[in-house]
Amino acid sequence: MKKNNKALSLILVLAMLFSIYSPAYAGTLITTSALWTDPGNYDADFYNELRANAYEPGDIVNISTPQQLAALALAVNTTTDVAAAEPVAPIYQGVTFTLTNDIELEGYNWDPIGHPVADSFLEDSYGFTGNFDGNGYKITNLTINGSQPFGSLFGIVGTHDGRCTLKNIDVDGSINLSSGVLATGLVLMAFNTDIIRCTTDVDIVLSTDSTGDTLFAAGILGISVGGNLIDQCINEGTISVIGVIDDDMMLGGIVALAVPIYAMQDSEDVGYDVGIFNSSNQGNISAAAIDVVIIGGIVALSYEENIFNCYNTGNMNGQGTAVTIGGAVAINVIGTLAMANAYSIGTIEGSSTNAGSVIMGGLIGNITTSTENLSPVLTFKAGIAEYGAYDNETPVLTDVIQSTADEVLKSQEYLDLLNNRVNDLNLDCAVQLKNWVIIEGMNQGYPMLAMNGEYELPEVIINSVTTVSSISQINVSNGTSINNIGLPESVSVNLSNSTTTSVAITWDGGTPEYNGSLAGTYAFSGTLALGDTISNPNNLKTSVDVVVVKSASTSSHSNKVVVITPVSNALVVLTGDVIDKMSEENSDLKATYGNVDYTVAAKDIDIREIAKKFGVVGDLSKLEVKINISAPSDLVIEKIMQQAAAKNYEIVISPMNFDITVTNIDTNETVTVSKFANYVGRMFEIPEGINSNKITTGIVYNEDGTFSHIPTKIVKVGDKYYAQLNSLTNSTYSVIWNPITFNDM
Repeated sequence: MKKNNKALSLILVLAMLFSIYSPAYAGTLITTSALWTDPGNYDADFYNELRANAYEPGDIVNISTPQQLAALALAVNTTTDVAAAEPVAPIYQGVTFTLTNDIELEGYNWDPIGHPVADSFLEDSYGFTGNFDGNGYKITNLTINGSQPFGSLFGIVGTHDGRCTLKNIDVDGSINLSSGVLATGLVLMAFNTDIIRCTTDVDIVLSTDSTGDTLFAAGILGISVGGNLIDQCINEGTISVIGVIDDDMMLGGIVALAVPIYAMQDSEDVGYDVGIFNSSNQGNISAAAIDVVIIGGIVALSYEENIFNCYNTGNMNGQGTAVTIGGAVAINVIGTLAMANAYSIGTIEGSSTNAGSVIMGGLIGNITTSTENLSPVLTFKAGIAEYGAYDNETPVLTDVIQSTADEVLKSQEYLDLLNNRVNDLNLDCAVQLKNWVIIEGMNQGYPMLAMNGEYELPEVIINSVTTVSSISQINVSNGTSINNIGLPESVSVNLSNSTTTSVAITWDGGTPEYNGSLAGTYAFSGTLALGDTISNPNNLKTSVDVVVVKSASTSSHSNKVVVITPVSNALVVLTGDVIDKMSEENSDLKATYGNVDYTVAAKDIDIREIAKKFGVVGDLSKLEVKINISAPSDLVIEKIMQQAAAKNYEIVISPMNFDITVTNIDTNETVTVSKFANYVGRMFEIPEGINSNKITTGIVYNEDGTFSHIPTKIVKVGDKYYAQLNSLTNSTYSVIWNPITFNDM
């Protein structure tokens, strides 16, 4: 390859940079009349206060309305009067402007805070020279539409004497420019500025007619001209250049162009105190042009940039005569690129028009100079090499991992590798490299940065538990061990964002302490096992009563059984006086339908107690007793199947629902009999072809969508086998294969 000429390259970079600041643009950034800075739209009193500039370094100025924020923009931008012989501007160096409320910018176009003026902006920059703290509040619906050349929240930010700070800024919105040459979510251009904990979700669209200029667009900072520190910043907005445009362009997820001109003038070695740290791009970038297209997941074109602990998940697509795309950096020119602990998993696609060139690299597109060997962990997923082209000597990139397998990039081993390098790098700088974490449901399951302390990312939304679903009573036979109770493994909870989820349960030993050989009721309390994104501020728990039933030998049942044949489908209809007579005779009522038998003690229906509730005295024939055996709804069957599949169980007998209702014929009032003092028996005929030795237990479907095991045994009647299920409730029942066993009843 052709060797690099540093002097020529620097001249070309500076030519591109200064071309966008021609006198034609100076002082005419926004041409539309619907501006926040138009008379009547901004806070005039606050503007006059700002123009008076009675502030001292260290002062804090609160901003609580969009009108006040617009007044700040106008106060700063009024100072950039090109015709003025001397700056008429207040210089806010050391003054911090702090948001005290969310800011809604919908309704008018935004004018960036700090206009660029003149060609020699480094000497005569009249941009924003103070500090700005978003203070945890959000700026929403930033809107910049029209034919103006620039669009961003801030224009030029920086000072030659000291440093500026932009921190805790969270902004969303859209920028759509038909003649734009520079657009970003946060800052057009900066020098000697710390940009800390800022998040942008600003979708940028450029559809510029041919201007002969180079187009720049980025999620955070358009052009970095020296001495800037970007730490813990996230871009979520997309960048699109639409149409076939006869212009060169540089598009970066975090920074478009990083050229430390100011640092070069001072001839100082700034070491690792500047650069991009602990940051990520999550927005897609796409462009089409007749000429040059340069796209980088973190930086498009870099001059001696530092990039540590950064990642890109955005997809990139470029079309042009000369296309260069890099997962992290498209081109590094003039100087050493120091990069470690960086990965890119976004797709990279490029195509050439007019038989031009396409250079693509999973990490770096084109390395025209050297890279610094810091034993970095550099990872990329795109199915291409780590770099596309290089000048001079072959680049040395150590510990480079290329993997298209999610199981590698989402593994604990890879996470440990990233965190070990955080400790090993030991950079001599003021920035703290953050550890990496993998949180289920976030960042597509790939490693992300864990922020805390001074450099904390915008807070992750944590949903709280508001209610916990109830769990139906569990009845077990005498002698059932605690391991065979069938306590639910999970419970459904409602969250503060109006959604429902299932969480695991850790059960205690019961109150009183569970004793399966002693009949009685045991109250079990369950602690909710919650992940990192769910909180439980009220310490809500779940509970269930487990009833150990007296052994069958103590039952007062007689063996007299009255068999009733259903009158319609699976419905048995009797009158209250018949049930009462059967109770006096200590009889069991047996309903048979198909291959299912249902047996209940007549006295357990407690018809006289129900009559009292209805106010019926004497004539129990006014009460209609219905026993119904039926298939449950499709929804219930689907939930049972899902639960069984999740636990690797197999449903071997179709679920059946059992109901007993009593209706007052005169008033049409109805009650449901669902709990009994003694076991209710259900006999399911085991279908032919099913090995009865493998059938373990019956199940009952609970109200919260789960099911529980119930005492079950296999009996042979004639030449047929049946599963005998005993419980103290009515509900939906079935039989499964499962390794858990129960004592025979």
